[in-house]
Amino acid sequence: MSKPRKKPIHPYLIELGTEIRKLRIKRDVSLETLGGEIGLDAANLQKLELGHNLTLNTLLKLCICLDITPSKLLENLKWDLNEDDIDSLTTPRPIKKKLVKKTKKK
Repeated sequence: MSKPRKKPIHPYLIELGTEIRKLRIKRDVSLETLGGEIGLDAANLQKLELGHNLTLNTLLKLCICLDITPSKLLENLKWDLNEDDIDSLTTPRPIKKKLVKKTKKK
């Protein structure tokens, strides 16, 4: 199985990560502390703040720890997404290689 191809990070996710970082800093919480609260190490939390994809579960845990509702967090972001954004928001899947059966010669 080959590695998934990397896509550029969507600007909306970068903006969301930036908002999360601003809230964390405003609340004077370190990456290590917040990451520990939601079950991520600091490096992975930093990736989310840089716009890497996050799950709904992680978003909800972040909102709980940062004392903000998801709707309040998202209302700060400019919503201008449409059907054209679907592909760029889709996480690439690994490409499965076809297995070629080798036959034994007698």
